[in-house]
Amino acid sequence: MDAPSEEFVLVGSLEELKAEGRRVVQGSHRPILVIYDRGRVFALDNRCPHMGFPLERGSVEDGILTCHWHHARFDLESGCTFDLWADDIPICAVEVRNGDVWVTTSFGHRDPAAHWTQRLADGLAHDLDLVIAKAVQGQLTAKVPMAGIARQVTLFGAQNRDGWGVGLTILTALANLLPFLPQDEAYLALFHGASRVAADCAGEAPRRERAPLGSRPKPAALKRWLRLWTSVRHREAAERTLLTAIAAGVSPAMLADALLSAATERAFADTGHSLDFINKAFECLDLIGWEHAPALLPTIVRHAYFGERDR
Repeated sequence: MDAPSEEFVLVGSLEELKAEGRRVVQGSHRPILVIYDRGRVFALDNRCPHMGFPLERGSVEDGILTCHWHHARFDLESGCTFDLWADDIPICAVEVRNGDVWVTTSFGHRDPAAHWTQRLADGLAHDLDLVIAKAVQGQLTAKVPMAGIARQVTLFGAQNRDGWGVGLTILTALANLLPFLPQDEAYLALFHGASRVAADCAGEAPRRERAPLGSRPKPAALKRWLRLWTSVRHREAAERTLLTAIAAGVSPAMLADALLSAATERAFADTGHSLDFINKAFECLDLIGWEHAPALLPTIVRHAYFGERDR
């Protein structure tokens, strides 16, 4: 959606609107619902942002507009929803000139990219597929790079689940295909990846952040330590050692060598998926940027080295 313009259309007289309570006028793209309530005039997109039903058929009470199809409720003044699954209604500017009501013919979010980024965060946090689908499409329409969308979903998955999950594997596998997919299929790849990450994180405890050591040992020592902590199943020590290696600027190739070497200490941890988790984590960082290694790489330690049940 575009930012609002300053083109206005006449709704009618204020007295007529008072008598009718509401009126629908045609905007530049879609119908606009104009409502008189408690001495004020409000103008909003007439389509419910949930599934597009006409809000003119809804009810207004105490400043709350309710859509009768799915009972989504909205703050009449701001258009903001009380139900996160419904999304906010875009609003229009209103002016009263010499007893007549005028509204802008276009509406939208002033910063569409920021709006849909926040809506994707909401959809992921509450595991709402419809919100995720709309937010991904909204970001793409707002020219947000596909890698940026994948990055947002990846970091959500890394922060909101105690360990790498199948959703991040699926997201990475689909994101690898994005350069080769037509636009409509790229959208579906991003949606399905994001949906699986949200499902993985639903009801899970978030990760506990750990910090690197204060020293910067040589890479060979860090590699030995990582193998040691794996063999004695000391997860926290393994994560801190890995974070220390990242903070020391160890190259991706050396990190891969250290992690894969440590994985051989417990080759059958988590039914033998450790190599796949490590591989996918590195592929994911190639996609979203290696500056996110401290957030992402520690997520593989729990599953890859210590198994699903170990804490």
